[in-house]
Amino acid sequence: MRKKKMAHVQLDSTATKCIYLSQLTHSELCDKICKVLDRSTLEMMAKMQFLMQIIGTDRAKLIETDEDVIQTFKTSKQPLFQLSWKYSLSANLNTTIRVVRNALVAMIGISEYDDNKKWANLPNIKEDDTVNFKDLFEKELNYDFVHNQEARMTKEGVKDFFSNLMLSRELHKNSMNYDALIVILCANGDEGDVLTSSDGKGVSIDEIRHSFDCDNLEAFKNCPKIFIVDIGRGDSIPKAYKMVMRGREQPLRYGHNDDGFFTIWSTTKGHKVADFSHLSTGIKDVFSRFKDNCSLHQMIHQVRNNIRKKNNGEWYCVEVQDTTLYDIILAPKKRHWIQR
Repeated sequence: MRKKKMAHVQLDSTATKCIYLSQLTHSELCDKICKVLDRSTLEMMAKMQFLMQIIGTDRAKLIETDEDVIQTFKTSKQPLFQLSWKYSLSANLNTTIRVVRNALVAMIGISEYDDNKKWANLPNIKEDDTVNFKDLFEKELNYDFVHNQEARMTKEGVKDFFSNLMLSRELHKNSMNYDALIVILCANGDEGDVLTSSDGKGVSIDEIRHSFDCDNLEAFKNCPKIFIVDIGRGDSIPKAYKMVMRGREQPLRYGHNDDGFFTIWSTTKGHKVADFSHLSTGIKDVFSRFKDNCSLHQMIHQVRNNIRKKNNGEWYCVEVQDTTLYDIILAPKKRHWIQR
């Protein structure tokens, strides 16, 4: 009887499991790996149409054939296999893909307010949301990340932030060759889609968005503009109930000055949202895991599903507004090392 060979499979950054192979074939390896994946991962692969890729011990070669498996065991007695997830386009072969590698990320997080009888302080914005988004976009994806340093920000301060951003980064010329803009807004909010500043004044989200549209920022007319907006949008308190999720396609418009926007809202119009940081945590967890291997649409779908399963997840109803003509993939920016 042939002795079984042991190998290790790294499921994520912390979890590793052992598997045993007797035939050393690619099909057996895939079968053994699938048996150690948890149910949620398998469901995610099916819903999001991911293809599993197996990476060898040297972290450079994909394991795709029986010979690859045999050679890996010749190199190491107990090899470590890693997994990556590839976005399958087989369901929509006509989809255009836009890969982002050099985005500018601008975040406003307002966590302290002058009148706490009307507007509560939001400590999780400073303690969790800013940290989550900075870890993801600056440390993992290596994008330029700019955010306000103070917990308080007046309405004029918000306007000054974006004016200074335009000047300091020369956005009207796009001299830094950014291929996308990502704007993150975390604060109290109110009906009419307005961000509430520390002095209790409203800043229109539409006006902020308008400053980045094709008419006002022509240098970015062919670049995706991604907005992540985590604010309250009214006074209605959501109630939890079981529901069947159903997909809905967004209409696409051609030649409009609002083309190219992909906006993610933490909740729908008219509803409050609680200070639990579920949106930033969900985005960080999902994006970190799947980054350059799946589309933004797919990742947000998974973020929405994950939030639904959390305690207090009923406070969130993640909504997407999309006027892009392509699927967006966020890939890490390559680091350039300078020899001294």
